[in-house]
Amino acid sequence: MATEARPKRGRHAQWDEKTIKLAVKAVLVDHRSQKSVATELGIPRATLQDYIRRMQFDCGVSELNIGRPTTLTNEQEEELADMLIDMARKLFGLSPKVVRQLVYSYCEANKIQHRFSAKQKAAGKEWLDGFLQRHKNLSVRVADATSL
Repeated sequence: MATEARPKRGRHAQWDEKTIKLAVKAVLVDHRSQKSVATELGIPRATLQDYIRRMQFDCGVSELNIGRPTTLTNEQEEELADMLIDMARKLFGLSPKVVRQLVYSYCEANKIQHRFSAKQKAAGKEWLDGFLQRHKNLSVRVADATSL
């Protein structure tokens, strides 16, 4: 007896940003029920409700972002990326640990709410990974020793 191949259910979402936007539009603009749209597109109803709530309070459908909101705004992240590039040009390379500590200090100084470790006084490794994925032009690594 042959078994049917089923898609693996992972921990992460099986839908993309385009599907979420389509679902939110179907509910808010086309006045379709959340349950029917969620079933049709394979999105959990609670997830759809969350994105509808976000869209109504925060932004329009075109600016709807998938996933957890970032700690820093796009402008703050660009400023940080520019600062890191500028420091690299001045031959002051930063290790991942130093970058994480720098971001923690930046958030504390500017009173930005964050979920970083107060004990380590540093942003998390996951935050740094996400930051580097959003800014592909950056490469943060331990610098090689150089002599004068």
